[in-house]
Amino acid sequence: MHLYNKNIFSRNYKLQKKLKIILLTVFIIFFILISNYIIFKKYILPYQKKAIIKLYLDQNTIKTPILKKDLRRGERIEIDDITYVFINKNIIPKNLIDLSGVNLSKDYRAVMNIPKNTVILSDFFKTAYLDDDIYDSSRLIEIDYLDLSYLSLKKGDFIDVRIEEKPKKNNKQINMDDYKNSIVLSKKKIIEFNDEQMILKLDEAEIQNLGCAVYQMANYNSHIYFTKYVNPQTQDKAQITYNGSDELNEIIKKDKLAVEKAKVELKKRLEKIEENNQKMNSKIKSLSDYIEIDKNIKINSKNKDNDYNFDKNKILDDQNSNNLN
Repeated sequence: MHLYNKNIFSRNYKLQKKLKIILLTVFIIFFILISNYIIFKKYILPYQKKAIIKLYLDQNTIKTPILKKDLRRGERIEIDDITYVFINKNIIPKNLIDLSGVNLSKDYRAVMNIPKNTVILSDFFKTAYLDDDIYDSSRLIEIDYLDLSYLSLKKGDFIDVRIEEKPKKNNKQINMDDYKNSIVLSKKKIIEFNDEQMILKLDEAEIQNLGCAVYQMANYNSHIYFTKYVNPQTQDKAQITYNGSDELNEIIKKDKLAVEKAKVELKKRLEKIEENNQKMNSKIKSLSDYIEIDKNIKINSKNKDNDYNFDKNKILDDQNSNNLN
């Protein structure tokens, strides 16, 4: 009986051992499967999905810029105003703006009010860094009352119009820091140009600002001058720093002809300067002619003296020769 019980115990022990081994094997296999599943789901599957999506996007779509907010007419596009979405190549507009390498804060502004999520098309924007005005109030303005001769300008050049406000004369010594220079118009393209006049394309605000500067020059101790952009394609547009004083704006508002009167006054000054220059040139020419005449007289006089001395010496020589004979 004792031997029988011992055999049963031995068999049970072996079965338990086998069962443990089987359970451990099943657990290991289950752990490996679960681990592989987790790894596949967390790492491999997303990578495969991204690769498939990327392949699809590369073959069938294009990365397209759209607006993140509403833009008003004339407003510049900032880099923060843009996001990108993928659009099917078959429906993408041909006039889509290529934004690669474009400095958006300078180069484009809206020609109309554009709502949020609009694809950025060339029909909706114009390049602004070369003074390509888009405002309805833009007009061609003729400037023939300022000195254009001191700077080598031509049609197509880009200029700033600036004003220098000179200090009031008093007993103290004046230095360069007392002069105030402001920018009236920035990076304006010369539409037409000759020695006596030039034409600029200005909007209403720019016309008013220039008018205020013209009135100030005609009636106060100020001077309007121009600076030229050497390389307008790369040079930044200067910031407007002149808006005129409240007093000037009030005068111009009350007197509708104030600016026109100022232009007439400046034109008279130009004509007076030209007249004085012509008189000065005439005097210089007369003085040059006088110097030339005087020089010729002295030369002729010297030649006559030489001839006289030559004849006198010849006569003396002849007399001495006769005496010897």
